[in-house]
Amino acid sequence: MWHKGVSRTLFLWAWDLTTDPPSPKTGYASNITLYKVEDSGNPTQVTGISEVDADNCPGLYRVSVTINGDSVAFYARGASNDIRVELADAVYANIGSIPAVAAGESGGLPVIGEAPLDLIEYVFSPIIIGQTTSVSLAPQAFSTNLSGTANDYKGKFLKFISGTVNEGQTRLVVNFADSVIYLDRPLPNTPEANETFILIGYGGIA
Repeated sequence: MWHKGVSRTLFLWAWDLTTDPPSPKTGYASNITLYKVEDSGNPTQVTGISEVDADNCPGLYRVSVTINGDSVAFYARGASNDIRVELADAVYANIGSIPAVAAGESGGLPVIGEAPLDLIEYVFSPIIIGQTTSVSLAPQAFSTNLSGTANDYKGKFLKFISGTVNEGQTRLVVNFADSVIYLDRPLPNTPEANETFILIGYGGIA
């Protein structure tokens, strides 16, 4: 993972093409030329290339690079056409320490809302299956077999999965009270009894 203004280690392979198959080339650090191009800027040579370990990692080299642009490309070559230099596959981990400053304070980790964060448990909620009842108030509000509070359903998406008049229709739940679901906009038809729907997505809006 690359971050602007932070030095990271870039790894390179050097391959000797005079052998069949190509073999790792050792002792070649001073013969490798590396350029970086950031955004619309000109190529800039990157220096300080060193060999990792000729015995245990033959052909592998590394160099420290700092990126300041939004995009970057690298170009590497050897001093001879018989040697191919290419970027090595590597995992770049963003590993850092947790700030000593208290969370929420300047320089500390950010927080969401205020403690206790009671509503976090609703963010990733399971799918809920429900049915309409014989009481339909309007195409935008209808009675269901569900129970609970508004916090259990507000903010979820409702989709009808069976029935004769609204199957496939999806709406946002904006309120729930006394087993009645209120939608953000009307359905094509007033729901009939025993239409099955699912509730998915975010929940827990106060």
